[in-house]
Amino acid sequence: MNNDDLNKLILFHKRVDELRHNAGFFKRMSLKSRYDFETGVERVTFEGPDKTAIQSMIVDFRVFILNDEPVNFFHIRNIIEKNVKDDKIISKERNAFESWKKVNADRDINVGGFNCRFERQEFSPSREQIIDWYLNGKYFHIDGEKRQQLEKYDDMKMPSTLILIAFIDSIRKLTTILFEFDDEVIAEILKHQDENRIASFT
Repeated sequence: MNNDDLNKLILFHKRVDELRHNAGFFKRMSLKSRYDFETGVERVTFEGPDKTAIQSMIVDFRVFILNDEPVNFFHIRNIIEKNVKDDKIISKERNAFESWKKVNADRDINVGGFNCRFERQEFSPSREQIIDWYLNGKYFHIDGEKRQQLEKYDDMKMPSTLILIAFIDSIRKLTTILFEFDDEVIAEILKHQDENRIASFT
């Protein structure tokens, strides 16, 4: 493993450590709906991480999915695939990758232990789509088309709140994968970073 690749693994490890300091983002979420029969008004109340906690988390998380970042999750796993020969490490790395793909493809939304999904396909986006809409249509590079996708739900209080919950829950799930990947794969490799020990992995 060359020094450039090793330095990227070290940087990945440091950036994951920064993720761990976003405790406020992992506040328990709950969703309550109340319907007033006299007025015909439905009120949906969401409790969970506040705006500051969400923004802080996605700033730290975003580097793991941006293509031009050295700590991009896919770039890091490619380094491991190229350099590491230990079967146990490779197995854990590939399991993390499969878990990542599964989360991104999932269309179910978990609220308080219950799973739900919009019946109409056009209102049932994947988690990967939802993350893309929020990051590129709301928080960062404002893409008009992606912003419109989010705005479709604004007039529908319950679906709008469910989309927000799906976004937060998706980031949590992917972050958990990063934590486990760092503990079980990156940390193990970095233990062997001196020349003699790295040789046993390559």
